[in-house]
Amino acid sequence: GSDSRTFTLVVSDSPTPTPTPTITITTTSLPPGTVGASYSATLEADVSGARWSVSSGTLPAGLYLSTSGTISGTPTSEGSSTFTVMAISGTRFATKQLTITISDFGGRGGVGGSSGGCNTGSVMAGLAASLALAIRKNRR
Repeated sequence: GSDSRTFTLVVSDSPTPTPTPTITITTTSLPPGTVGASYSATLEADVSGARWSVSSGTLPAGLYLSTSGTISGTPTSEGSSTFTVMAISGTRFATKQLTITISDFGGRGGVGGSSGGCNTGSVMAGLAASLALAIRKNRR
């Protein structure tokens, strides 16, 4: 013989709704950084406890974004990086495009980069020579 059974299939929306953009990221810009110097900036939103991530683009080399919204690390190269961050809280989220500019003031070109400008080493040498000259004049 054959057995016969009846089944009922119910289709409904997912129990986990898709996030809707109802958070506001209040960070409007990020401070610049310097190659080889410790960097730290905290992203902010109009809710507390949001989880943060980079949704597109990349942070400057040597910097990382924690899930609590802190960008930190030590930049390893100069340049500007544009990226999009995402904040998620429950089923709500927001995204924002931001840029961090990293400069290299380590004496390898100083202000203006390798194309010239103010070389930190030259400025310090000039300052030391001026100071030595002033001390000699005062001893006479």
